[in-house]
Amino acid sequence: MALIFVGHTKCAICSKVLEEQDNIFGLPPSIKVGHRLYEFFDRGFYQECFDNWVERDEILEILNEG
Repeated sequence: MALIFVGHTKCAICSKVLEEQDNIFGLPPSIKVGHRLYEFFDRGFYQECFDNWVERDEILEILNEG
């Protein structure tokens, strides 16, 4: 799972700093290097950003395949 340091780590989608009181979601490092969404794995997100992200369904498919 992604290492998230509250107060320092930025959301991989909106780039705002993740804080302790936030609802945070993290992706594991489970995708092949070179995949177009590679940069988003092993990263943290605001749950709301992830839930509303256009790439969400593809990411969930990748996680379910692994």
